[in-house]
Amino acid sequence: MNNDVRRIAIVTGGSSGIGLEFAKLFSRDGYSVVIVARNEQQLINAKSEILGTYHFADVHIVSIDLSLQNSADVLYDKICCMGLEYVDVLVNSAGFGDYGMFKNSSRKRIDDMIELNIRALTDLCHRFADLMSCRRRGIIINLASAAAFQAGPYMSVYYATKAYVLSFSEALAYEMRPFGVTVTAVCPGPTISGFEAAGLNMGRSLLFKSTKPMSAASVANKAYRSSMKGHVHSYCGFVAKLAAFGSRFIPRNLAARISTAITGMPDF
Repeated sequence: MNNDVRRIAIVTGGSSGIGLEFAKLFSRDGYSVVIVARNEQQLINAKSEILGTYHFADVHIVSIDLSLQNSADVLYDKICCMGLEYVDVLVNSAGFGDYGMFKNSSRKRIDDMIELNIRALTDLCHRFADLMSCRRRGIIINLASAAAFQAGPYMSVYYATKAYVLSFSEALAYEMRPFGVTVTAVCPGPTISGFEAAGLNMGRSLLFKSTKPMSAASVANKAYRSSMKGHVHSYCGFVAKLAAFGSRFIPRNLAARISTAITGMPDF
């Protein structure tokens, strides 16, 4: 397929986990895919994995640390230099969390989490939503979480960043619909995606021990179908559905206690 007629999809966090699964799905359906992540070797491996399955795929890699300030601008400039700025799909899958007492957390890790989970996502949406609206078409997929629906003691900053992603995505979906652009907030429960390893000690939390996590592929497939239908939300798994609908009826202070019971308390 000629690049001139290919649709273009950008996937952050595309070297592994849910992001890589999204990249595979868009490659399967004939998109030119730009996978973005920090580790260049992992990106090379991810590209090889995609091409091993879809030999016709057109895959580009961009190695950049989106937790750095102004990184979204740098990424946008690189994509423009590649001649791929007229994006049809933006998938903001990059993100990480932490597990432990907030007062004991690294200040740098907190700053990096906010920068990546919130600012980079917002900046990329701002960059590409305008271009999409001018063309009267586009899809934005933002990875929120079941964590977005309540406060999360011992994962306080992560839960708060995902609440932002959910609220922002819902509002942006309303604004962009008249321009032919859809926005989907993906809300998975516990998922085996590499995320639990990236978050310090998260694999030790009860959240991953007391529930059966979904696979990254199953989350991406469910979210892919939802986004293609223009759905604002994609609830992936029982925990996500319970959090979304239970939050409507449970007082917020009680929800925080339930969240703690599910997640567990870290070792002090």
